Amino acid sequence: MSKGKHPTIRLSAVVMIAYLAFLLVPIYWLVIMSFKSNSEILSMFTLFPENFTLKNYQTSLTDPSWYMGYVNSFIYVSMNTVISLRDQCQRPVKSHDIDLRSWIISAFSFR
Repeated sequence: MSKGKHPTIRLSAVVMIAYLAFLLVPIYWLVIMSFKSNSEILSMFTLFPENFTLKNYQTSLTDPSWYMGYVNSFIYVSMNTVISLRDQCQRPVKSHDIDLRSWIISAFSFR
């Protein structure tokens, strides 16, 4: 190996690590905030929760006002999965059949 390749490898590694850190910071922040209490979120800036709590998860899993959000998310993900699988299938729908995408969208449209 020549001397010229080492700085390039090191520079690319540093750039890749910086890029990954940039991508992972929002996910880290989301997870850390989920373990903080509401008062801790609003009162001070900390990188780690001072009072670790699972109350936010308990609320979101037991409060009935959250249920429709879960139902809507499930319907949306299911529709997208069916449409994506249908689009990945290489055979076209027969011309006399109802277009599957139109049927799914009309069947699950919110009225």
